[in-house]
Amino acid sequence: MEQVSSVRIGKRAYRIRELKALGGPGHDRAYKLINQGVLRAVKDGRNTLILADDFERFLASRPAIAPKVGVPQSKDGQPDGRQRWRRRKPRESKGV
Repeated sequence: MEQVSSVRIGKRAYRIRELKALGGPGHDRAYKLINQGVLRAVKDGRNTLILADDFERFLASRPAIAPKVGVPQSKDGQPDGRQRWRRRKPRESKGV
């Protein structure tokens, strides 16, 4: 019986300008990360390509953001940032 290999659906490599739309770094930061050896790139003629596996590995290596202590929580347990922007009540003026 013939064995069927798993086929990846989607692109196998991305150009630098496509990374931002995928939640990755922008143009300047992408090249900075490539030069630092944090993000692996390959060349195809004049094109700089980031392989999909390397991009996924890069995103997975990014540190998670720890929740801040003392941030008000909403009913579902998520931080409620709306309270941070709530306007203060106007002060009552004292009559003279």
